[in-house]
Amino acid sequence: MQKLKMQTLDITDDNIEKIAAIFPNCITETKKNGGVVRAIDFDQLKQELSKSPIVDGIQERYQLNWPGKHEALILANIPTSKTLRPCREESVDFDNTKNLFIEGDNLDALKLLQASYISKIKMIYIDPPYNTGKDFVYVDNFSLKEKEYCLNSGQVNEIGSRMILNTETNGRFHSDWLSMMYPRLKLARNLLRDDGVIFISIDDNEVNNLKSLCDEIFGNENFINQISVKSKPTAGASGGGEDIRLKKNIEYLLCYCKSKLQFEKFNDVFEKKNLFSYIKEYQEEEKSWKYTRILLSLGEKEFFSEIYDGAGKPIKIYKHDDVQIATISDLSKKEGLPEEDIYIKYFDKIFRDTNAQSSIRERVINATDRNNTFYSIEYIPISGKNKNIKTTLYYRGKNKDLIAWLHDVAEKENGTIVKKNKIGTLWDDFNWNNVSKEGDIQFPNGKKPIAFIQRMLTLCTNPDEEEIILDFFAGSSSTAHAVMQLNMEDGGNRKFIMVQLPERCNEKSDLFKLGYTNIAEISRQRIRSAGKIIQSEYIDKKKGRLIDLGFRSLKINDSNLKEVYHQPMKLTQSELSDQINNIKINRTPEDLLFQVLVDWGIDLTLPIMQKVIYNKEVFFIETGNTNTLIVCVETCISEELVKSLAAYKPEKIVFRDGGFRTDSFKINVEQIFKHLSPETEIRIL
Repeated sequence: MQKLKMQTLDITDDNIEKIAAIFPNCITETKKNGGVVRAIDFDQLKQELSKSPIVDGIQERYQLNWPGKHEALILANIPTSKTLRPCREESVDFDNTKNLFIEGDNLDALKLLQASYISKIKMIYIDPPYNTGKDFVYVDNFSLKEKEYCLNSGQVNEIGSRMILNTETNGRFHSDWLSMMYPRLKLARNLLRDDGVIFISIDDNEVNNLKSLCDEIFGNENFINQISVKSKPTAGASGGGEDIRLKKNIEYLLCYCKSKLQFEKFNDVFEKKNLFSYIKEYQEEEKSWKYTRILLSLGEKEFFSEIYDGAGKPIKIYKHDDVQIATISDLSKKEGLPEEDIYIKYFDKIFRDTNAQSSIRERVINATDRNNTFYSIEYIPISGKNKNIKTTLYYRGKNKDLIAWLHDVAEKENGTIVKKNKIGTLWDDFNWNNVSKEGDIQFPNGKKPIAFIQRMLTLCTNPDEEEIILDFFAGSSSTAHAVMQLNMEDGGNRKFIMVQLPERCNEKSDLFKLGYTNIAEISRQRIRSAGKIIQSEYIDKKKGRLIDLGFRSLKINDSNLKEVYHQPMKLTQSELSDQINNIKINRTPEDLLFQVLVDWGIDLTLPIMQKVIYNKEVFFIETGNTNTLIVCVETCISEELVKSLAAYKPEKIVFRDGGFRTDSFKINVEQIFKHLSPETEIRIL
């Protein structure tokens, strides 16, 4: 009967396993801490890869380097024995929600999420410290040796991370920031689905370093876009960063996917503007607005010819006679209606001509004539937005100009027409006024507009799926608010995981005076307040389905189990008795349950069912109709209880090591499961 490891995935060991699967001959053994462990034979591995030139030693290469990079990589790979403790009183709808809020250092959080959420996150958005010289950064003690790293990662009961000010006078100004970001992004990549996307907000100070860092971690081939975002208006020269420089008007949003082979493309997202305001601006700028004709009738249609596209697929050409076309202004006068009403009435028939070059148009020109005639074609495109869809296009005039429809670039909305412009890499349409008050809680520094985050969500998530969004620099949890708000608007099922350090509030701040001692408290309250606002809007709109507006609040803490440092022969009788009861006295059964979930890599939001069986409390975690996990951490368990639990035939079961009366009874428990539920994995705490 094996014990649970009670520490997170060792990424170095995992990497060795991956290499062993590809190059088993490169695996050897070596001594470590008095024992024999598997290791990589790097000389042999180099030979396996020697067909291509190998960059070795001091040979020059293209790379991003900084003091502390090696230590930052080690830090990412070292496991932690910390755990997540549930906090029901700070949660909302704890038993039913599938959202998570984690309080603690995000490096620990990312490690604790590895087993349960590896390759499960659809989108990550983070707004990390910009390193302006006034930002706090996480200090992970990069000068420590490996043994001391283990202290800070919770493998010995000391606490590691803290926050310090990273000033421009610090000689490691950029290095400290890179060392803070590197292990976190490396771990975050593991959590992304193969079709997942990460967005990172940043400004001028570190955008170049961040781009190089992400190229290394995610791969330059997986870079998607660097988006320019019109930033919050600043008041005065100091706020705008104006000394010898021009006033700063934009920030940046870097976007990478995990794998371009799996990530197809963004969803279509449009900026919308009232069409008539749009036309007015065109006229004021003395530009020519082209969508001014109406195709009233296609006349008589007759087959003309058949040609072929570049792939040899047929294109049928039809000639039209007696086609009727009118202008917007002519119909406005004829029908005695304002031009705006004509646009609305004939919306689906309004068009413009375009002489845009294409291989299809060239084929139509060659197959028809140079007269003032009207033709249509029918074919099935092999690429583009209409790929594999039967499509009809129209051509007119001596040059056979293509007819482009207004309804392809605009749509009717609330009794009017809005112009649609597909978004690009300049996002300048967000309203920053009162952003600090969004979510019914003021958070004066660093908030992003909900609409800004919703745009990212709309670009890359599917409302019909339960896709998970992660933000491990949560701040005031604007991302959680955006997820819930968008779910209400489009009926989506997106879920969120927020991570926030309990950074202490300035005691002179208004937030501190209101009773908030740290940022994590503010973040949780933002989600609660936003949920209440959304719930009231949701009821008013009489929607027919429920939205998940809750969250499970979890806090990072040291292990629930006592540490064992002494050799058994050196233990006193009282110490030996204490080791039998290896669970810390202030820990609850539910604390132990969540450490089991983390250790075994089980979804942290699965429903929890508690039962009392033979006077003992038992936890059940179910997936569908399957008993995924049973946990019983009671003492003095009986044979009747064990047989009862085995009858459920769970995939996994966990008992407390001190729960068995004798060693012989522990062996008997294994035999009971071998007989009644042989597929069950048994572990002990």
